[in-house]
Amino acid sequence: MSHRSLVAALILVAIVMVAGVVHIASLLLLPRVAPEDAYARLAVFAAGDGLRVLPRAGLPGDPLPGRDPSVATAVCRYDLDRGPLRVSAAVDGRGFVALSLHSRSGIAFYGLDDRAENDGRLDFVLLTASQREAAQARDTAEGQTREVRVVAPEARGFILFDILPRLGSYAEAERGLASMRCSVERPV
Repeated sequence: MSHRSLVAALILVAIVMVAGVVHIASLLLLPRVAPEDAYARLAVFAAGDGLRVLPRAGLPGDPLPGRDPSVATAVCRYDLDRGPLRVSAAVDGRGFVALSLHSRSGIAFYGLDDRAENDGRLDFVLLTASQREAAQARDTAEGQTREVRVVAPEARGFILFDILPRLGSYAEAERGLASMRCSVERPV
């Protein structure tokens, strides 16, 4: 192999390696620099406190593209700097119920479904690590509590409430979503 061929081969390898590094770096950075992440898109539908039912999947302007159109979905955006969030969902056997908790960056960190129900309800409190410590200190003074506490990795995020109706219609699933709650408690 001549000297020129060797230099050309090394240059080609260097170009391919640099292109690979740039490609991987852009894939890793894209979620951080994209202005329209799920949290931002959901702000249009869930600007205030409480639970908001999303429009049916597949319609124009769907904030979460790719959802199943047979599943009714509601969202609750939260900011735990305002206090812990109490979440309550009725499970009445009309359909499959699932809740998924997402951080501000969109990473799902906790999920549960209707099989985790207790007396026909899914109830828990979402809080930060410092709020959990304060609640545990209060428990020691007042006695143990039986509430389920979930610690969020970030103070802001959103919860998706999904119902897939077993019998009945999509409208029945939306009525089921209306019975679910998420509300800020007093700061701990």
